[in-house]
Order: sequence, then structure tokens, then C-alpha cells
Amino acid sequence: MPELSVPRDEAPLRLLAEVARSLDVEFLPDQVRSALRGAATDDPFGSVAAGSAARGIRAVHRRMPFADAVCTAHGSMPIVLRDERTGRWLMVGRHGFLRARAWTSDRPEDGVRSVSRSALVSLAGARSASEPVAAAFMVAERPV
Repeated sequence: MPELSVPRDEAPLRLLAEVARSLDVEFLPDQVRSALRGAATDDPFGSVAAGSAARGIRAVHRRMPFADAVCTAHGSMPIVLRDERTGRWLMVGRHGFLRARAWTSDRPEDGVRSVSRSALVSLAGARSASEPVAAAFMVAERPV
């Protein structure tokens, strides 16, 4: 997929660009930006769900222990988390026994990188792996 030209201050748009890339879904910034702006909600996950739906990606929002959410992430269903204190978005694409492949909105230029599970807890703003967090499971609905 081509590199995306997305302003740094548009974290949800950057997040959805990365989700689309990981799911091999064509990303159309103007279409997603319009859906994000038109979302009739102040809930950040509601906005992300509206933006992702514009590209045929379903966001299933759940509250569950951090460790359980991360364990479900895989290539065809990344999960999205948000640190409510900082506003940082986190996408976990897959995980291993000790590390996970993750992207963060505060370091988008790094792309998806390998992160320890303990670092993931911190990036998500959780106090522990057992703390309940809001997560969105991202699934491409075919065809797009």
C-alpha cells in the first residue's frame, strides 16, 4: 500500500490508516476523515467505529481485562486500545508469549514494532494486566 499523508494531529485517522494497512483494506483518508467528523458521538471508540465502518471494517467494542484483550489479537483481527489519560491510541496486531506487535499514535513514524507485554500495559494506560480496559476488535468485512 502507498504511504499515507495524514497530519500528525489526527490520531484517530492515523490509527485507522494503520488498522486498514494491517487488514489489507484500501484506505481513503478523505472518506474516513468525513466519517470521523460526522460521527454523532463524543465517545472516542464510537468515532473510531464510524470511521472504520466507512471502509468496511467493523469495530466491536468490549470492556475486558487487558491480558484477555491482548491475547485475542491476531493478524486478521487487530485490537485497538486507548489510554484515557493521555489520549494515546494503541493497535495490537498479534502477540507472542513475551512480546506483541504494536503501533502507537504517539510514535506513528515507528510503524508497527515489537513491544514487551509489560510495556503494552503501560502504553494502554492500565495499572496491571488484569485491569479491565476498553478495547475494539477490528474485523474487515469482505468485500470492501
